[in-house]
Amino acid sequence: FIQPGTPLFETDQESRYFKLFVDRIVGEICPYFNSEDWSRMILQACTAESSIRHVAGAIGALAKWYEYQHAGQSIAGQMMVESARSPHPSSSTSSKGPKKRTASDLAAEQLLQDSLVHQQQAFVLYDKALKRMRADIETGKQSKRTTLIICIIITCLEAISGRHEVAAGQVYGGLKLI
Repeated sequence: FIQPGTPLFETDQESRYFKLFVDRIVGEICPYFNSEDWSRMILQACTAESSIRHVAGAIGALAKWYEYQHAGQSIAGQMMVESARSPHPSSSTSSKGPKKRTASDLAAEQLLQDSLVHQQQAFVLYDKALKRMRADIETGKQSKRTTLIICIIITCLEAISGRHEVAAGQVYGGLKLI
């Protein structure tokens, strides 16, 4: 367990990702469980176990990545529709210079770049979780309960990431542990 006075998060960004997980994701992540019981159990486990807390933060970072990706793609798609509607200049009046970038172009690019920062942070938090989990297993500090909770959350993270084979492997590993 965490010593009194020890901060739960290393950075404010980790705290924000975890808050996003708590506020928007924890109740939705396992729809087959009783949402209230699941939320209470996972939040208690996150408080007690840094490996679970880091995986939860990684899912929050992935949610932010998805949000920014979607917003950037929406702007880019809207720009394509608008450019298809605008009349094309005749070849005699068109300039041969580079296309002028609009504020929408820049906004879409910025959103997509920002999304990559969130994706990278998801990888960093996931790596921290795996390292902590390995260290706890090696020293005998990790219970089977914690391992199963991590297994469930990693399954969700991998499924969200589109790595369904890895997610299925996590499910199989959890079943073997049971």
